Amino acid sequence: MIGRKSLFILVALIAYGISLCRAQETPTSLTISQAIQIALQQSPQAQAARYELASAEAAAEPDRPVARPSITATASGTEQGQEVRLPGISAPPTLPEQFGQIKLEFEQPLYRAGLGAAKNRYQAERAIAYQNYRKELADIALSVSKACVDLLRAQAGLKAAEEGVAFAKEYAALVERQITAGFGKPVDRALAQSQTAEAELGLAKAQGAYHLAKMNLNRLLGRPLEASIQIVPPASLPEPPSSPEEAIATAQTQRPDLLLLDLQLQAAKAGLSLARLATQPTLSFHAELAEQTRTALVPQHYAAATIELDWQLLDKGERKANRAQAENAVERLVALRQDALSGIVLDVTQAWQQMEEAKAQLALAQVQLESSKASLAVAEKAYEVGQGTALDIKNAYHDYTTSQQSELQAEYDLIAAEFAFRHAQGTIVPQQNPK
Repeated sequence: MIGRKSLFILVALIAYGISLCRAQETPTSLTISQAIQIALQQSPQAQAARYELASAEAAAEPDRPVARPSITATASGTEQGQEVRLPGISAPPTLPEQFGQIKLEFEQPLYRAGLGAAKNRYQAERAIAYQNYRKELADIALSVSKACVDLLRAQAGLKAAEEGVAFAKEYAALVERQITAGFGKPVDRALAQSQTAEAELGLAKAQGAYHLAKMNLNRLLGRPLEASIQIVPPASLPEPPSSPEEAIATAQTQRPDLLLLDLQLQAAKAGLSLARLATQPTLSFHAELAEQTRTALVPQHYAAATIELDWQLLDKGERKANRAQAENAVERLVALRQDALSGIVLDVTQAWQQMEEAKAQLALAQVQLESSKASLAVAEKAYEVGQGTALDIKNAYHDYTTSQQSELQAEYDLIAAEFAFRHAQGTIVPQQNPK
């Protein structure tokens, strides 16, 4: 038999397990900003972007203009034909049957024209990698904000559908009371049953939409698809600025795609400078140390140091072609930057206009909601006293729920437009100095 103490411990463990399960079932409540931060830290898309950044930085590293000597060690052994000796000389063979060599070579460029341009190109390449990474994060943040708003819509839709089912049941009970009291008609019963069936169908659709929206957001956050999650609506709705001018000025200094073009232009101009300096001579130092099979012409121990000046005078027109290509690349980026500036003005203005439209739509929906709410109350009271019909209540409730949904949709449109507005400015992911 189990003692009292053991039974008490067992009950306590069971209770703890039940409370733990309930805690695990509790939905994770997040604000939209918190969801974005989670996605930028742990989502698969953010992880892929970080690997891409590291790869781009590694690809740029060989272009870093620093003193990097090359050291090469080689070992070779040769088995060849009959040895060859110089006639009349008592020395090792000129070509022995077996020859081995161990060699160590050191080479260091001493001077190359365009060090400043090379440094500028390297720094631009590093910054380009970071801005590409920041652009990826900005796109992730915008996708997560949209998914959060979609879940907010689904949460509101599910709540409205549940309220619709509850109202349909109350409506059916009212119809039965009115029929019993002689104020209603038997045909009203079929109308009430139809109302209940429509409400239950709406609830099933709302449950499916909520489930899909939850799965989509969990995917973007890098969480299990079926994990519980809820999005907390903002404490206050965003207010659009009086004009988009300030936002346009911000976008011209923060948008990662424009900064990318600036950096690409910087790298292209540096490349053009290097192409123009390609005709300049280079100076390098070369050292060699070898241990090898002694022959009549080659000593056993060999060491040498060389200063080499390399100046290519003719190159079949390759350097001229490279300069022309570099000049065209610069002009192309200048044209693309001009187009990007116009596109930014359009993007910001369009996002600002969406906020303005959502705000106006919200004001209209609030007026319509008050009107439909009053009409529903009148229809219910008229039916109760025998002065109205069940169809009047159904129509009034439909108008009321439609106004409710319009108000919520306008609120969520305003929230979504505010994040699109921030994305258009390039501020949805703050600018940071790359390491």
